[in-house]
Amino acid sequence: MDQSTEMPISRREIKGSSTKELWVYLLELEKIGLKWSVLSTASWDSMYESLVEYAELKKKDGDWDGNVPANYKTEDNPPKSLGRWVNRQRSAYAKDKLKEEFVEKLEVIGLKWTVHERKSRATVLQPVPQQDLQQHQHQQ
Repeated sequence: MDQSTEMPISRREIKGSSTKELWVYLLELEKIGLKWSVLSTASWDSMYESLVEYAELKKKDGDWDGNVPANYKTEDNPPKSLGRWVNRQRSAYAKDKLKEEFVEKLEVIGLKWTVHERKSRATVLQPVPQQDLQQHQHQQ
């Protein structure tokens, strides 16, 4: 590299550089192999869609139990940490910090709020059919 494109070595030099000098600096970093990446943060809706796809696939196999392994990642590029996302939703739910709209969406697909839960809240809260209620009363 020649003197005119010498890379700044301190914050003070970077701070005092012109925009053009900074662009030259950034281009030089790319030339030597620096890859710029931004931490991938998928939106709630995007993660939810991935969960729906996962649940549908598991339902086809007869395997959907309302859980996603904690270390499960999608096959997207880059992969989404779906298992970690589900755990964050459960944690927010347990702290009563998950929006009701999200709670409802997750329950519709049958997500369990704890790994060992037998039924989702939606199943528990479903009204008992009148016929079953009358039959239970007659048995008592």
